[in-house]
Amino acid sequence: MTWQHTPYTCFLMVTSGVGVWLAIYAWRRRSAPGGIYFALMMLAIAEWTMTVALSLATVEIPVKILWSKIEYLGIASVAPLWLSFAISYSHKEKWLTPRNLRLLWISPLCIVLAAWTN
Repeated sequence: MTWQHTPYTCFLMVTSGVGVWLAIYAWRRRSAPGGIYFALMMLAIAEWTMTVALSLATVEIPVKILWSKIEYLGIASVAPLWLSFAISYSHKEKWLTPRNLRLLWISPLCIVLAAWTN
């Protein structure tokens, strides 16, 4: 596998590291309002930026396609986690019922499945 490093990929790697650090920091304070959802959102963002960097750094087309498909795990997860964080942070946890969370994750699941298929 051939790698092509650019300043942009280095910047994305650093951004991914910051996202992981923020996720760890938030997880230690998960009892705070929205702490769990913020930590999970930061992990999704870190995964997203890391896979974008790996996709840009690879030269072979099949490997680029693989990283782009894996990238959608983070892309599709950010929006529902962000909404869950905002709801939890605003002390409206009663809206985050298991039923509502399942409904919230239907669209991201469909997006990931669509990205992984032709």
